[in-house]
Parts: sequence; C-alpha cells; structure tokens
Amino acid sequence: MQIVFLTDRYLPDIGGVELAVHALASEMTKGGHEVTIITESNNGKELNAPDGVRVLRFGVRRVRPFTRLLRWFWIWKHRRVFAAADVLHFHDYGTFFHWFLPFRLFFRHPVFATTFHGFDSWPVRYVDVVLRRFTARCMNVTFGVGEYVRALYGQRIDHVYLGAPIHDNTAPPWEHHHTYVFIGRWAEDTGIKETTECLAKAANVAGVPVHLVLVGCGQLVHDLKALAGGSLNITRHPPTTEIGPFYAAANYVIGTGYLGILDAFRAGRPVIVPALSEIKRRYFESFPAIREHTFYFTSGEELLNFLTNLLVKPDILATKERIRRASAFVRNLSWERVAGEHIAAYLHAMA
Repeated sequence: MQIVFLTDRYLPDIGGVELAVHALASEMTKGGHEVTIITESNNGKELNAPDGVRVLRFGVRRVRPFTRLLRWFWIWKHRRVFAAADVLHFHDYGTFFHWFLPFRLFFRHPVFATTFHGFDSWPVRYVDVVLRRFTARCMNVTFGVGEYVRALYGQRIDHVYLGAPIHDNTAPPWEHHHTYVFIGRWAEDTGIKETTECLAKAANVAGVPVHLVLVGCGQLVHDLKALAGGSLNITRHPPTTEIGPFYAAANYVIGTGYLGILDAFRAGRPVIVPALSEIKRRYFESFPAIREHTFYFTSGEELLNFLTNLLVKPDILATKERIRRASAFVRNLSWERVAGEHIAAYLHAMA
C-alpha cells in the first residue's frame, strides 16, 4: 500500500506525536508498504527519514486570514501524491480540517484515517468537540491514543492503543541511588515544575544530595533552574533521540507521557508519575494498571511525602516488584504489532 501521513509535527522535533508517527512509518516500510510523511515542522528543509520513509516538508507564511488558503494551494500543487495514495492518514484533526478539508470531495479513492493523539486544552472547549466529531464523520477509520480521548470529546474512535517503547534501551540492572531523570517538554501541563519543587523540598528536609537530569526544552527553563540549590543539583540537556545513557544512569524516571513511561519500563527503571491535575488523572487512567506499574500520585502532598521517605528510607523490595511488573507488561507491546493493527484496519475499510 501507499500510505500518506499528514502531521503538524515530525522529527527532528521531539515529542510523543513525532516519535509515534516515525515508529509507525518505520514499521510499515519494513512490512513492504510505501510511506510518505507530509509535515510543516522544520519548515523549508528537505530531509529523508531513516528506513526509506519519504518526507515532504512545507511551510507557508502566517498571513491571516489567508494562511489556510496558502496551505490548500500547496496541497493542490502536490495533488499527485494524494491521488496515488491508498491511505491518507491525518494525525490529529487539525491537519484534516485546516490543511485538507475542501479536497475531501476530490479524492474519493483513498481510505481516510485519523489518529486523535491527545487533548487540545483544558477545560474542553465546545469548538474542539465539534471539529473532532466532524473530522471523525469524514473518516473511514479512526484511532485514539488512550481511552480518555473518547471520554473527553465523545467522538467516534474505532481503535484505541497506547503505543509501545520507542527505543530499544539496554540498561544495567537497577541500583538504588539518588539520580532522577525527566525526558520531555518543560511545560506547565506536564507537572514537572511541581515535581521538581517537591524533590527540592524532600532533598533539603532529608539532607540528602539529589541529582535531577532534565532532557528537553520548554518555557519553564528559568523556573526549573531557579529550583536548583541546597541539596538539589539540576543538569539540563537539549532534546535528543539518544536517551539510552540517561535511562542507564537513572535511579527513578519521572514519567508524564505514555511513550516515556513505556521506554522506562523497557529500560527496567521505576517510574514516578505526577498526575497532579484533573486532565492528567484522566489521561493516566487510560493506562492499564498504572498504580501497579508505577509510583502514581494525585496530589503534591502525597508526592512530597513519598519522595521524602524515598530519600530517608527507600523500600527496595517494593521498587523491584514494580520494575518486575512493568517489564512483564511492556514485553507484550511493540510498534510492529501496532503497525499491523493499523494495516488491518485500513484493509477492512477497503473491503
């Protein structure tokens, strides 16, 4: 099959959507399918992804109210790519509604698919509910990353999945020390600021030197930097796909997204999950047995007490038991399997 993915964000940008799209495309090409990724990220640069995946990058000037027209013009110029496709797969509804909407009438041959990767804002806005439901009605098949997406917006989702580990991490056996690692966006909605505040308080109360390693970027860089001092040392690293050494050095991983948690499971590292807001609690409740596989907290007070006790008197046996459960859980997840489920859904829609 010839499959076209449309995604606002893609590598070299680093995030859950970018990594998931790349993993799916890579596995599909291994299965003999031809995959083209169309994206606005890293505008103006041509870059072929590994594993034979073709990438078309475009950028249009943000000239309101004509930005959408400029996108449509680019799509029309490249209409042969879409006309030759067996599947047009839109990652999140914006790429369909804002990039492609008028062409839905012209291209009737391909299977139309959408993946709803997450939420737009909290609280939920009515306009997002309407646009998501409209997009779902225009699709032959829909996917959702986590059951919570359907619960929040009520749009049709035919298949729900979590994803799988992105990196084949090989890390030495876990040993107890005081290095904590966070890999992801330094943003308000992740809970990393509150977690770092709790870690700083716990370290100073316990009088135990703690090292926090932050890998990524975001608007909280100055807030996080200001929390260093006393017993808490913070080291910052730019975004990277080479994350194996960070997991290998970690005592605990701070997990705020599905893929990061699954990567930590694969590396055999225990995970602290700060579900400190209502939307994050809904998000993580879609993760099977999250409380059994991780150290899961729904309040800052609960998290602070845990971290303080962890520094003073760690429960090594409880940690090893969570590592064992998480390792068993993640063995059943692979992107090969997720890609196969996608292909099966496409074929069913063609029938």
